[in-house]
Amino acid sequence: FKFYQNFPNPFNPVTSINFDISTKTEVKLIICNSLGQTVEKIDFGFQNAGAYNYKWKASNIPSGIYFCKIIAGDSFAVIKMILLK
Repeated sequence: FKFYQNFPNPFNPVTSINFDISTKTEVKLIICNSLGQTVEKIDFGFQNAGAYNYKWKASNIPSGIYFCKIIAGDSFAVIKMILLK
């Protein structure tokens, strides 16, 4: 799979998270703050191969550095996101 840097970054309060998967697999996003605490979990379930775009709305979350981890099957990747309000 491919996991792209969110856009825009820094963002306020909405950012686009894009990823591509090449085979049908279970997909999850986990967003954590800089302390490693989970802020939000998004479970997409099983998805077919293709390109996906998820708009994350962080209106009730304070400014700071966040990490978004994608888990697709047995693989994972992480990006750093900056929320500025």
